[in-house]
Order: sequence, then C-alpha cells, then structure tokens
Amino acid sequence: MVDGTEWANGGKIVRVTTQAVSGGAPMVQLWHVAIDTDDEAIARVRADTNSSDDNLIEIVGHLTAEVLKELRIPRGTSRTA
Repeated sequence: MVDGTEWANGGKIVRVTTQAVSGGAPMVQLWHVAIDTDDEAIARVRADTNSSDDNLIEIVGHLTAEVLKELRIPRGTSRTA
C-alpha cells in the first residue's frame, strides 16, 4: 500500500554493536525498521544481519510514519541507515 496507511504506527531505529575479534574498536550500524514493537524490530534486525547473541542490538529511537513513507521502507522490513 502506498497511501501511507502501511506505515501508520511508525517504526524503530535500531543500533547493532559488534565487538571486534582482535580487540579493536567495536563496529556500530544503525538500521531503520518498519515495525512498531521493540521486540519484533530487534528480531527483524537480528535475522537480517544473521547476528550472534554476542552482538548488542538495541532500540535507540522512533521513526514516524511520515519518515518511513518518505524512505519507502515496506512494513515489516528493515534496512541500514
């Protein structure tokens, strides 16, 4: 649906922090997720990144329906920020 109702509940900004194997600085990625519940948004990013339990995945912000529509992120999906 492209009329905006697809994004009615907004979404989440999710941060993934991966510890470096060699002890260097951790790698940080931000994801835009078109899912409005925290647990489901984290699960979507964990699946999309094939992330191990060692990685820290956390909600760091909210995306409004308008932003998701502008970014054209389909409901239930995620993409890197």
